[in-house]
Amino acid sequence: KQEATDPQAFLLDALAQRSLVIVGEVHNRPRYWAFNTALVRSPEFSRRVGVIYLEFPINDQPLMDRFLAAPTNDPAPVVEMLRDMFELGWPDQPTVEFCQAVWEVNRTLPQSQRLRLVLVDMARPWKEIQKREDWRKHDVDRDALMAENILRDLQEHRDDPRHALFIVGWMHAH
Repeated sequence: KQEATDPQAFLLDALAQRSLVIVGEVHNRPRYWAFNTALVRSPEFSRRVGVIYLEFPINDQPLMDRFLAAPTNDPAPVVEMLRDMFELGWPDQPTVEFCQAVWEVNRTLPQSQRLRLVLVDMARPWKEIQKREDWRKHDVDRDALMAENILRDLQEHRDDPRHALFIVGWMHAH
């Protein structure tokens, strides 16, 4: 009670002070994604953050890039990415809405200041996986892989002085 603050203000302050902020989440929580959506829409967010890392399969990055580059807000590539997430898909409309908010915010920004959404989790190319042996080459230490992918991307984009947000399941945030 003595030191509580508005969650959005708290996170924006952390994003101003830290080059990378990791937010652990419980998957498929509409309120949580509504918070993320409101955060992205805050004018302060794009001034402080240049990239958002997501716990989605890295092999679907072309889908995310196609979505963000599209002239219209068509969520079909994001839906395709979510369908590819697990053998049964990832039914999460609030995640779609979050990605759409990033697309909308990007339309208000100069090209050089647009937000990037970067997928950093292990590949799940289900079309290539027919047998257990096919899966083994993709079954890696996900936490280490996500960390390596983030560090590599930060290094490749070090010319952007803005910071990064990593949205990941709470168990990976450790």
